[in-house]
Amino acid sequence: MKLKNFTTGLSILLIWLLGAGANAVTQVSTSRLALLSHGINADNIVNNSRLSDYTSTDIFRLRLMGINNIRIPIDPSYIVVGVPIAGQTTLSSVSRVNFGKNRLSQYVRLFIQGGFAVTLVIQPQKSFYKLSDGNSESIILRGIDLLTKQFA
Repeated sequence: MKLKNFTTGLSILLIWLLGAGANAVTQVSTSRLALLSHGINADNIVNNSRLSDYTSTDIFRLRLMGINNIRIPIDPSYIVVGVPIAGQTTLSSVSRVNFGKNRLSQYVRLFIQGGFAVTLVIQPQKSFYKLSDGNSESIILRGIDLLTKQFA
């Protein structure tokens, strides 16, 4: 199985698992699906080296613009120890993972309190694709396990 197809499939599974109560994709209510119609990617939470902060003013402005869904792509090196870090020759450490988990929790909580639906998607970086399929699959599964235990 190609890694990109595997990653896409697992991302869809994670979105479904985080669907809070839907028994099957076909049984998701229209009102819940409507939440996904006006969203943005917040790819600077735990997905790259250019991290940004969101304030209560930002949350207010996003709501005024009609945004109702925040998609947070997650670099596995921020949630799983021992993952290649993009642009570096090192692997993710316990301190990086603790930082990533805390930051992710902080922003998921902020966005949910702001009234947004939040979608979490594991999105590996280029250095990740150099791993064997078995190794990458293990890392993605550990990431999904962690996210579902913490947020589902």
